[in-house]
Amino acid sequence: MSGRLENRTVLITGAASGIGRATVLLAIAEGARVAMIDQGCAGLESTVETARTAGGTVWSASIDITESGALASAIASLVQDLGPLDGDFANAGILPPPNRSKRSTPPSRIASWPST
Repeated sequence: MSGRLENRTVLITGAASGIGRATVLLAIAEGARVAMIDQGCAGLESTVETARTAGGTVWSASIDITESGALASAIASLVQDLGPLDGDFANAGILPPPNRSKRSTPPSRIASWPST
């Protein structure tokens, strides 16, 4: 890889699987220090281990990013451990309940959607 992210710190949410995990591994390959946040799951542990095996400097937290206090605390901790952030990939999201489209769901019902 080109080392485009050498000496940079990036935060990736939704890092446990899919696009988030792939982005973690690409950022590590490009030389970044990577902070990963995802809800508590074995996938995050696996991504952390894979990133470390690839030679990456990583930091991780298993939190629900919709809880602002937990997110603020995690950000403060990662900045203390890895230094200031140079970038962020906000990959985490929420899904509508089955059989409901996002367009037909009033905003007041969004709180009932499961987080991913």
